[in-house]
Amino acid sequence: AFSREKHQAQITGIVEAQTICLRLALDDLSLTEAQVADFFEIDSPVRGASAAQTLGLAPIVADKIIAAFGGKLRLAKEDGNNGRLEAILVREQNHVKQD
Repeated sequence: AFSREKHQAQITGIVEAQTICLRLALDDLSLTEAQVADFFEIDSPVRGASAAQTLGLAPIVADKIIAAFGGKLRLAKEDGNNGRLEAILVREQNHVKQD
């Protein structure tokens, strides 16, 4: 949704002792810093008023599933319309939340 080249994706994997970070480069992230910060909140109007409109609640559901296993989804704004989507995944299973 936030890429000019809709058919191409640049994904970088960063492996650390406890986590794996998958980083997706974005070149069409036209959101403000405040909108980026609220993107994964259920009551945020940002998704419906941006290129992510077609995703519906999928980003929130993905964030909740990853969070249930101790991870996190995060949008990060860089210069201009550049940014990244990061999925931080915990490598150890004993971090799974039991609700």
